[in-house]
Amino acid sequence: MSNIELHQDVHRAMSEKGAEEAAEYFSPDIVLTDEARGLTLKGKEQVTGWLAAWKSAFSDARIADATYLESGDWTISRFQGRGVNDGPLGELPATGRQLDLPFCELVRWQDDQSVEVAIYYDTASIMVQLGHMDPPA
Repeated sequence: MSNIELHQDVHRAMSEKGAEEAAEYFSPDIVLTDEARGLTLKGKEQVTGWLAAWKSAFSDARIADATYLESGDWTISRFQGRGVNDGPLGELPATGRQLDLPFCELVRWQDDQSVEVAIYYDTASIMVQLGHMDPPA
């Protein structure tokens, strides 16, 4: 299976089933950097918990309109993260509003498992779309 197919499988698992199923593709010592929040997570348990928090805030969370590129042991995906905010997002209450946000994700693969992930997105757009912040003037 190619690294792109693995990346697609992780996205499909997350969209259709959730964090635990996506975690089947993670190495035990995976490192994920959430660049938007300046957060680095280490190990399968922490990364799975981070994904589960997204799925808890957006129970219908799905990855849509994804494109994939491969270079060596890295894959890159651009996609839209979509879902209705029907659960708390950290300390913020659910709003019932739709999120439709562009993401960029880089994944390094080793022995058919993801060992390193960097994800980029815009936190201000999340706050505006969910009604927690007014759009900039």
